[in-house]
Amino acid sequence: PLDPNSFHKHSNAINNHSKSIILSSLIFLATPIRVFEFPQKTLKTIYRAMHSGGSLLLIDFERIPGVTREWTLQHVRAGKEVFREEIEQAGFVFVEEKQGIMKENYFLRFEKPKGT
Repeated sequence: PLDPNSFHKHSNAINNHSKSIILSSLIFLATPIRVFEFPQKTLKTIYRAMHSGGSLLLIDFERIPGVTREWTLQHVRAGKEVFREEIEQAGFVFVEEKQGIMKENYFLRFEKPKGT
């Protein structure tokens, strides 16, 4: 299980301007996946940089036509299902979705398989 008190010891924050990623056991993406210019290339780089068994956390806006605010629909390039698929294509395994934490956002957790 993830210990929020230890995030700072083994984590990296990735933004759209990151040129390199230091080996990590926890990577937290708070909405940058929607602005990655080359999502698969960036996700593969994150995958290679992560320790075996490490976690990737994603928080982004829900994108549900008719429910989500218009601004969000115009600025978020895809919905949660697309981002989940992109992350899984990079080699990560979906672990869980935490629900009821935020009003307009979702929280997904993935892991890099042990032994990879």
